Amino acid sequence: MSLVQSILHSYANPAPVFKRMWAGGVEERTNLALVMGACAAGFVSAWPSLSRQSFITGEPLDQLMGGALLGWVMIAPLMLYVLAFMLFLLSRIWSSAASSAQVRRILFWALVVGTPVLLLHGLVAGFIGAGTAKTIVGAIWMGVILRTIIVGFRSA
Repeated sequence: MSLVQSILHSYANPAPVFKRMWAGGVEERTNLALVMGACAAGFVSAWPSLSRQSFITGEPLDQLMGGALLGWVMIAPLMLYVLAFMLFLLSRIWSSAASSAQVRRILFWALVVGTPVLLLHGLVAGFIGAGTAKTIVGAIWMGVILRTIIVGFRSA
């Protein structure tokens, strides 16, 4: 199944998507590709708000973009691996049978599934700015990620 179809199916019911992932095996190169793709999409989602910030404050857009690139593409993947390790330790406390590679896949897949909502969040931040709409879209994004993580741990 293609990536886009798997993402769409994960919005409806992530459990069968995770079952297909577990049946195919968990490879670290796929985990790395997922986290890098999610982080690249996070960088793209920051563009509208950075453009708005540059227009309002007069800060150079290239400097804002450079900082966002450093944060999203270099630092965020490392922090997500640390977060995955902490989730793995917590899963041991919860007596989960998920391996460390499966925990990374669960977290990174949840970020990939939340990417369309993250892109919408970036558009709202860029065109509307801070406010209720941005908060609602951010809450939906967090809800999608948390739901996918919970279903992923149940299916592992």
